[in-house]
Amino acid sequence: SVDVTGAVDSTLRFENCYISNTLTSSGTNGHGMHIGNSATPVVKDCIVVGGANGATCHGLMVDGQAAPWCDSCTFTGGSGGATSYGASLGGSSMARMSGCTAIGGNNGTGCTAWYITEAAAPHLKGCNTQLNEIIGSKAATATTTCTFSVSKACQIASLYINVGTAGTGGATVSVGTTLAGTDIVNAQSITSTGDKYPTLGSASDENLAANATIYITIGGTGSPSITLYYTVLVNNTTCRALYTDSVGDARLDNCVFVSNSASDAAYIATAAITANKMRASGCVLEARPRTTSAMKAVNAQGAYASAPFYTCTYVGGLTNLAPLAIPTTTGGMTFSDDVLIAT
Repeated sequence: SVDVTGAVDSTLRFENCYISNTLTSSGTNGHGMHIGNSATPVVKDCIVVGGANGATCHGLMVDGQAAPWCDSCTFTGGSGGATSYGASLGGSSMARMSGCTAIGGNNGTGCTAWYITEAAAPHLKGCNTQLNEIIGSKAATATTTCTFSVSKACQIASLYINVGTAGTGGATVSVGTTLAGTDIVNAQSITSTGDKYPTLGSASDENLAANATIYITIGGTGSPSITLYYTVLVNNTTCRALYTDSVGDARLDNCVFVSNSASDAAYIATAAITANKMRASGCVLEARPRTTSAMKAVNAQGAYASAPFYTCTYVGGLTNLAPLAIPTTTGGMTFSDDVLIAT
C-alpha cells in the first residue's frame, strides 16, 4: 500500500503501477492508497486495490485538502468485508479524475464504487464503474439431476452450453431455480455437439440468493454430456455506483455509473441536496434491470427539485429527483424515467 501525505506536489508521480494492500491480519482501513493533507501527486495508468483484512478497505482514499491528479486508473475496494469503496473522496479534498474506473468491494454490503463525502469537491471526467463478476462452470450428464450454486448473491450475466456428447430422441437440457425448472434455460436442444447459446429466461434477470441451488435437467435418450459455463455479477445490497453526502462543489462530467440490480445507481443524501453544489452533465446512471422490485437510477433522500443534472440518461426510476429542465428553441423538454430528451 502507499500513503502520500503532507507537502507533496505533482513532481511525485505514480505511473503504470500495481498498488495493493497485502496485510493478512484482521483489521479495517487497509486501503490500497491513501492521499491526504495537502498532497497533490499524479497517479496515472495505475491499478489500486484495497486489502482483504477486514471491512472499510478502500481502493483509494483521499481526504484532508489533498488534490491529486488521477488519469486512467482503476480503484478496487478490498474483499475483506462491508463498506469497502472503490474510491472514497472526503475531507475538503479536490481530486481531479479523468477516465478512471471505480469498483466496490465484492464481499459485503455497502461497497460503493464512488463515495463522495464531507466537503469533498472532486471533478470526475469520463469516469465509470465496473461490477464484480464470478466465472464458473458445471458438467452434467443424463444419469442424474445435477445442481450447482454460487457462494454470493448474484445475477446471471451470460451463460452458454458446450455439448461434448450429443443426445438422441430430441435430447434437451433445461436450467432452472427449481427441480426440473426451465426459468433460466428452457429445453435447449443438445442433439449435436458444440457450443449452444440459449435465450435466457426470466430468472436470469432476478437476484439469486447466495448459495441458491440451480438445477440442470437433461431429457431425451442417448448418453449426452454437457458443460455449462456461466458468468454472474455479484449482487450485494447497497453497493451503489455513486454515493454522495458531500456539501462540496463536486463535478461529474460524461461519467457512467452502473450499479448491480440489488442497489441504486446513485444515492444522494440530505446534506448534498441541501447544499445543492453538485453538478452532473452528460452522465449515464443505470441500475441494472430486473423483472421485479427494480432499483433506482437516482435515489434522493429528500425533494430535489430543479436538480442540476444536465442532459443525463437514467435507466431505472427516480426517487425525489426532478432534473433541471433546459429551455430550448423548440419548446421545452420531455422527461421520462430513463432519459431526458429535448423536443
